[in-house]
Amino acid sequence: MTFTQTPWFFLILFIIAAGVSYVLNGSIRSLYLKKGYVDQINERSSHTALVTRSGGVALFLALVLAISATAAIYPVYQETAFWLALVLIFITGLWDDLYNLTFKQKFIVQVAVGLLLTQTGYMINSFHGVFGLYELPYLASLCVSLAVYIIVVNSMNLIDGIDGLASLIFSLFLGLMGILFWSAAPELFVMVPVILGVLLAFLNYNISRVRKIFLGDSGSLLLGTLMSFMLFWLLDHGTNVATDLIINRGYLSVVLLIYPLTDTLRVFILRVRMGKSPFTADRLHLHHKLIDRGFTHFFAALLVAFLSFLFLSINLIWYGYLGFFGSALFSITLMILVYYAIFKK
Repeated sequence: MTFTQTPWFFLILFIIAAGVSYVLNGSIRSLYLKKGYVDQINERSSHTALVTRSGGVALFLALVLAISATAAIYPVYQETAFWLALVLIFITGLWDDLYNLTFKQKFIVQVAVGLLLTQTGYMINSFHGVFGLYELPYLASLCVSLAVYIIVVNSMNLIDGIDGLASLIFSLFLGLMGILFWSAAPELFVMVPVILGVLLAFLNYNISRVRKIFLGDSGSLLLGTLMSFMLFWLLDHGTNVATDLIINRGYLSVVLLIYPLTDTLRVFILRVRMGKSPFTADRLHLHHKLIDRGFTHFFAALLVAFLSFLFLSINLIWYGYLGFFGSALFSITLMILVYYAIFKK
């Protein structure tokens, strides 16, 4: 076994990525403050001090720097379409953070990015037996992959409403994907310690009261794109996944994203019933309700992440006993009870 195959190598990667991210976050925040690029305070804001939406810039630069340096000594995923997709969604988010884009403009770019991701060698070309469906024809696979990307990237963007939530939800997702990558895709696993290190350093600023930084759209859209790519890998019929022995991977994909998907769907339905655009900014999300009940931002984010982890763990344990429909019914019931407990007056 070479050094690059040991846990020590990946621990060093994690520490270096965290250090690079910490320095970049501080430097870019100072630059944003000098240029006057600060988050505007409105009725939905929970901050009163100057805050920059520069977390995504440091996330992107630290990821590129760390992966580029690692490539000299370790095989990393270098598919051109993947990196083009990340660059395009990052630039779009950055432009939106600084100058604002319409939803239509962002949607057009998201379609282009989704199509790029389908050219990476992985796409959702099988339902793996969910509803009796297995491999999909190419056109159906393309449409499903694109739809999933649009849903996931916007869900991650929409839950980025309180400090730490998007980072923690993504870290939970990345933790399980890292276990799967370790044995099946080492060229993808190398991204796991890098991204975790980058996000840890960002959280230090994100939860700070005096040096606060937001992810911004450049960060949340980037995380949503990374998450979608990993889902494409998970749901590609050509990949081997260790969890197939205990849970259907199609069902697992939904469970991994249970909070972004269910809360976004719930809020969309509520907005439409109220006669509003589903993309209207408001405070209807579950994490906003926790804040209104007196929780701090970070504690509310930790609670949502813990509930997501608990939900995932229960499904991993009980799926073998309950099967697909039994687990789905159990999960829906559990979600209703959680939402009722939090939203009851």
